[in-house]
Amino acid sequence: MPEKVTTCWKTDTPLHVKYPDEEWGVPLHDDNMFFEFLVLGGFQTGLTWWIILQRRNTFRQAFDNFDLRKVANYTIQDVDRLMGNRELIRNKNKILASINNARCFLKIQKELGSFDSFIWQFVKGQTITNSFTELKDLPAETLESKTMSCELRKNVNSLQIVTTETRKMNAVEEVS
Repeated sequence: MPEKVTTCWKTDTPLHVKYPDEEWGVPLHDDNMFFEFLVLGGFQTGLTWWIILQRRNTFRQAFDNFDLRKVANYTIQDVDRLMGNRELIRNKNKILASINNARCFLKIQKELGSFDSFIWQFVKGQTITNSFTELKDLPAETLESKTMSCELRKNVNSLQIVTTETRKMNAVEEVS
């Protein structure tokens, strides 16, 4: 793996150091972790990643450790429970999108065997390695992220936008 990015993120908070050093840019092939990132990315829209990262364990507990089948079967009572949790970002649209995303995620798994197969197809199963020297040089979007975003919109009713897909590709080491 390339040089750690902590210095680019200019932080020394242990939680903030651990994430970029141990998760950001590490190839991911676990469907449950993909779903976790999809949910967290949806909730992050309009907020800073640090807010989400600080509440990550709360999200895990509230969303049944991002168990796809459980979340896909959430009812209005679960929505009310999540809306009543003061430690979460209580945005009903984002909660409902997360539940719908779980259902769409399961549909993709049924059709392709895994979400991993679906998501890695956009980079032909290989990490795209760039030679950027500074975080500010990372593009806001790429052809691959635009294509992925388009396909996700067809298959998953998410709140993500193209720039979020690029960030997601960076986070799971599809693009470095």
